[in-house]
Amino acid sequence: MDKIISEQRKFHICQFIEYTPYGIHRISKFNEYSGSKFGISRTDGSLEIWKNIHSQKYWHNEFRIPGKRDYLIESLFWTKCGSLITGDTNGDIIEWSFNTTFTKNPFDTTSGSVYAMDFCAKNDSFLVSCGKGIIRLYKTSPLSFIKNICTFSTEITALAWHISGEYFVLAAKNYTIQIFNLSNSSFLTLIASDSLRNKSLVPWSLLFLTDWTIVIGDTSGSVQFWDGYTSTQLKIFKCHKADTLGIIAT
Repeated sequence: MDKIISEQRKFHICQFIEYTPYGIHRISKFNEYSGSKFGISRTDGSLEIWKNIHSQKYWHNEFRIPGKRDYLIESLFWTKCGSLITGDTNGDIIEWSFNTTFTKNPFDTTSGSVYAMDFCAKNDSFLVSCGKGIIRLYKTSPLSFIKNICTFSTEITALAWHISGEYFVLAAKNYTIQIFNLSNSSFLTLIASDSLRNKSLVPWSLLFLTDWTIVIGDTSGSVQFWDGYTSTQLKIFKCHKADTLGIIAT
């Protein structure tokens, strides 16, 4: 007689949701102080620190700081001491330290949202574009205010130092691009807003290269190269229709 052996088996039904991460809003520039790390801010207001694991050839997410409603980190950069400084829509400049223990040092601009920042290693200072059209100069060690540089009637959406620390380029929301000389507080206009046919374009990102080439990324998805000496366009690349929110040079 055959013996029928019945076995009880348990089945677990799992359902996997399609995970879609929030978009990257801003990304920090690589420099000798960031090491193998870079920071990104996402469209949900969160901040992430990623580290390159050379031995295993992959990127590891070291930290993730959750965001909050109606909050965005608009700019971020690494300082000489290895800390990360961020500027956000609440008007706060925050120094984050990830070396030993996680700490943060907030600093209120009292001038509205922070739209753009850029760090100059030569003079250990950084520029801040505030919501009221004010460009301010701050020191990183310790984090402190130095002076107001200039004021505009429109928002300044992007800033970039020259490596010399004597000049910087700024981009206004109306697509006026100007180079500022710190020594004599004078402006050189690179692009005038009335020279553009499409007034809806907004420049989101800037680079000021060593040879005085200005690189601009805007809402059209293009990347433009301009000669800072002659105010002439050198090249333009348009590879996609999405906004060019960040540009990094190595």
